[in-house]
Amino acid sequence: MYWLMVVKDHRGAPREIIPAMQVLLTRVRHGVWLISAKNPYRKKIAPGDHGVFYVSSKRGRVIAGTCNIKSVAQPITPQIKSIIEGYPSGLLTHYFGIEGVIWANPIEASRVIPSMSFVKNKAKWSAYLQGTLHPITPEDYELVIRYQSQQDEVTSKDRA
Repeated sequence: MYWLMVVKDHRGAPREIIPAMQVLLTRVRHGVWLISAKNPYRKKIAPGDHGVFYVSSKRGRVIAGTCNIKSVAQPITPQIKSIIEGYPSGLLTHYFGIEGVIWANPIEASRVIPSMSFVKNKAKWSAYLQGTLHPITPEDYELVIRYQSQQDEVTSKDRA
């Protein structure tokens, strides 16, 4: 299966904002993705699945990378609990293993997500991204990969 994995800005100490990209980098570094026990897709996650990272932040909304799923979802261990930072992650009860790649040149989400098949109202695309995990079609995954390849080509030409 293919997944759109959502991370947003978190709240830390009073008046502290932990940027979504920082939360994502921590998760990728430690090889974990956090979800709620109530997530309807929790039991469908399987090793070999693929994911796309969507970052929603005051700094912008981007698709920031991809990952391979390495394990089924399981309850958070004390070791995993020790790396969790801020709210809402502190409320999540389960995790699964990932092997992720963060792109040097994230894609502006507004260029890609409205074209994905699960988005029915293209003008209100961000409304479809509540929660941390959403199934997407293989075609939607390939769409993201194509956009990233095109963006990398443009960036390479700009450097030349």
